[in-house]
Amino acid sequence: MLTRLLEREAKKAPSDCKMKAKLTILLIALTSSAHANLIDLTPGAFNINEPWPQPVIQFFSHQFGNGNGFQFLAGANIKDGQVVWSPFTIFGSDNFGIILQDPANAQVSWNLTNTGGYFLQYVLLEGANGIDNLFGLRGPGFQFEGGGLVTIDGLIAIQAIIFAGPNLVPETLNTGWLLFFAVSGLLLTYKLRRRKIA
Repeated sequence: MLTRLLEREAKKAPSDCKMKAKLTILLIALTSSAHANLIDLTPGAFNINEPWPQPVIQFFSHQFGNGNGFQFLAGANIKDGQVVWSPFTIFGSDNFGIILQDPANAQVSWNLTNTGGYFLQYVLLEGANGIDNLFGLRGPGFQFEGGGLVTIDGLIAIQAIIFAGPNLVPETLNTGWLLFFAVSGLLLTYKLRRRKIA
């Protein structure tokens, strides 16, 4: 009886292992896609010549109205399958990467860790006839490095990619001195109160 039970369980084991392996692979795939850096803010693209969706309005209001240091950090045109970086932006290929997978898809990356507080917030893709797409960053707004796959709609060729974001005010010595004086003031107040009590 026990032998039959063990034989039956031994026969089940390979299929159970296969099922567990499939579930593990599926879980890993879902987890890795859930941690992607970029979110498609305008799925299926948008036409720049028609009324804009809300994320696009927010993007352009950042650019032209807040005075929060938001600017185009880097940009590149795509000409004949080659990435041509703009000389009119702060950064270029040293901090950003574009790898074209085909005319409609690209892998982008960025590393802004040593740039004095700049960080990426949006990636704008421009296509033919005003068909564009806008990506934003998933999670906390202060991401200094990352990457992801971008596309307009999977069919329209990418003609330009623009990386945009603000600059944090860099930490200076003034903050350190303010902390020093605040702590010194508290200690001095504490000592004076102890003398009055004694």
